[in-house]
Amino acid sequence: MDHRVSFALPMFHALTGCDTVSSFCGRGKKTAWNTWKVFPEATQAFEELQQVNTNISESAMATVERFVVLLYDRTSNILNVNDSRKHLFIQKARSLENLPPTQEALKQHTRRAIYQEYCWNRALLAQQELPNPADWGWKKGELHELGTTVDHPFRGITSMLRAYTLWVQERVYSMV
Repeated sequence: MDHRVSFALPMFHALTGCDTVSSFCGRGKKTAWNTWKVFPEATQAFEELQQVNTNISESAMATVERFVVLLYDRTSNILNVNDSRKHLFIQKARSLENLPPTQEALKQHTRRAIYQEYCWNRALLAQQELPNPADWGWKKGELHELGTTVDHPFRGITSMLRAYTLWVQERVYSMV
């Protein structure tokens, strides 16, 4: 195994689902690993995410988004998860649970994965100084994830349904 891949492996494991970070619905480790093999650009993003910083760089987040798009549709040319969700829902008739997370949800998910990987990297230290989990996508006082900061939970779904309705109308009217 390449040295860079072995260094990035803990971030890959946390991001694709572990005991404390959720996995992507219907996408297991084998699928994620095969996606990483065809998208080696993710290695650099995984390495960058391991350098704990409260702000995730736009380039690393864009690469993670592309990785997740490919995780759900290996042949896609789409770059971001929101467009991928729309495409998979409208063009490929995927059910809602078989869509990638929204961009905002993926950012929160990535923050939780970064925190988990940070804890793993310090597991053998006698005196660990860990950052506040509330700063990394966890709700203070409880062990559960924060929701996204999107103001309306169905905004993405309603826009997809609206787009699908317009697509159907175009098809029906073009037949007349």
